[in-house]
Amino acid sequence: MRKENLLFAIVSLFVLLFLYTAMSKILDYNEFRIQLGQSPLLSSFSGYAAWLVPTTELVVAVMLIFKRSRLAGLYASFALMTMFSAYIVSITRFGGFVPCSCGGVLKDMSWNAHLVFNLLFVTLGFIGILLYDPPHICNPVVSKIR
Repeated sequence: MRKENLLFAIVSLFVLLFLYTAMSKILDYNEFRIQLGQSPLLSSFSGYAAWLVPTTELVVAVMLIFKRSRLAGLYASFALMTMFSAYIVSITRFGGFVPCSCGGVLKDMSWNAHLVFNLLFVTLGFIGILLYDPPHICNPVVSKIR
């Protein structure tokens, strides 16, 4: 039971994070797009990224909500947070000042604080994948063989 509660907490945190950040980006779309355009890594395709990032976050949040797609959602969460972390490392190492294009209160974090926050979620995603126990589905073909 403890394992299921921990997995539920991890999934819930990811759903809240992705819904919150996606909605913040959508509600303040123009600022988000402008900030992406100021990134040396994303400026050439900031228009696409401005709708792709929040859309992906919403899709992953929905995947996490449903048991059937939860494991794929955990893998996607882990991958997204890893990519966001790699982006932060790239910006802090190779870029000049770039405003955070994150949504809501997260944009007030320093890049270092944001990296720690992201790495925490990378770790949670990894733990969630390890804890995931696929639902036991009765397979009629396997049942007939036994």
